[in-house]
Amino acid sequence: MKTITVSIARKLFLATACCGVALVCGCATLDQPLPEAVGNDLQSGITQRLAMDPMTAGSVYGVEVSGGQVVIRGIVHSEAERMRVLGLVRGTPGVTGVTDHLRVLR
Repeated sequence: MKTITVSIARKLFLATACCGVALVCGCATLDQPLPEAVGNDLQSGITQRLAMDPMTAGSVYGVEVSGGQVVIRGIVHSEAERMRVLGLVRGTPGVTGVTDHLRVLR
């Protein structure tokens, strides 16, 4: 009986954690419209999106752009923040690929 209870509790915990991450990553919307980034403004568009988001505002990220390819660097405080940063960058119009060099503080 004890083994079954632990197994069920573990499955519930994992399901809850996955739902939490999905909600955080899927909710990268704001009350204000996000700036569209095209051409040479791609880097500034990404920086603005990160600065406007409540979860990522106030943090410093390195953003390098070459064509539509983006390299993102920095330190994040959680996996949820990392996923939010990547979602915002990938969701920026004009971005064709993202290289993730973010580090999660443990």
